[in-house]
Amino acid sequence: MPAWKALAMTAVMMVCLAGCSLRGKKTVSAAPPPPPAAPVSKVPEGPLSIPQTNVQLPPPQPLDPKALETARQAPAPEPEPAPPP
Repeated sequence: MPAWKALAMTAVMMVCLAGCSLRGKKTVSAAPPPPPAAPVSKVPEGPLSIPQTNVQLPPPQPLDPKALETARQAPAPEPEPAPPP
């Protein structure tokens, strides 16, 4: 890399990285906090929530007991023992 490129790159890095330290310190105004407001104990009138839906479900449908039965599988055959070598 030529010397002038290294010098230019160094100068660019110095300017970029020095930007934070050149800004100086920010002054913060030390204003006193506002006095706390008196709590308002007002009771709301009416309900706090409003029902969103009004649903009417259909009557229950008859259930066939055969629909709940599960199919039984035959037990798996036992594997034959391996012959000795």
